[in-house]
Amino acid sequence: MYREIFVPVDNSQHSDWAVDRAIEMCRKSGGRITGNHVYAARLHDVRFRQLETGLPAQFQTPEEIKKQRKIHDKLIEKGLQLIADSFLDQFGKRCEAAGVALTRQLLEGINYEEIVHEVNRGAGRLPGLIGFDPNRAAGYDGGGKVRSDVKLGENGRLVAEDEDAAARLVGSSGRQYDLLACYAASRKTCWSFAISSRSPAGASSCAWTGRLTATKR
Repeated sequence: MYREIFVPVDNSQHSDWAVDRAIEMCRKSGGRITGNHVYAARLHDVRFRQLETGLPAQFQTPEEIKKQRKIHDKLIEKGLQLIADSFLDQFGKRCEAAGVALTRQLLEGINYEEIVHEVNRGAGRLPGLIGFDPNRAAGYDGGGKVRSDVKLGENGRLVAEDEDAAARLVGSSGRQYDLLACYAASRKTCWSFAISSRSPAGASSCAWTGRLTATKR
């Protein structure tokens, strides 16, 4: 009945419930799953800049500040990618055990915004993955482009390559999902979902009959 189910995960009990239901449905219908996790690397940049005034004098020149910002951005992004990747590891093992095909997906941005964009239009921001093994990255949406922006220089110091904002992204997935499987409950976040599934597999028409919206209060 469902060809592709989109499942955002954070390894909470609520997330595990959604994973179980998605695997259950895909085992019956022969469908596949896109397992998603969103990380927010850019949010750390603001805090780092607030701390720059406390750096030692040798790091206070404009050239050094620019260099340190690049290194910080790459290291934070790399670290968050590794953490986000680990969120999908258990999901991957469960899908493999159940014989359900899984595409792993990392998006960069604010979680509920990127989830809404991805579900409605397949337009979530797919990042170029830093330092991932190309074979492993091949299992990701957009994983064909792997970056190695953080390197160790000849003097033993970390260096980061120059790049513009566009180089950090490989575009959007362009996917069209049949169903969103998500269960969220938090005292800090209120999700308001308006969900309509797509037409069943084999139908001549495949279009959303509604849109997903999410509000955070």
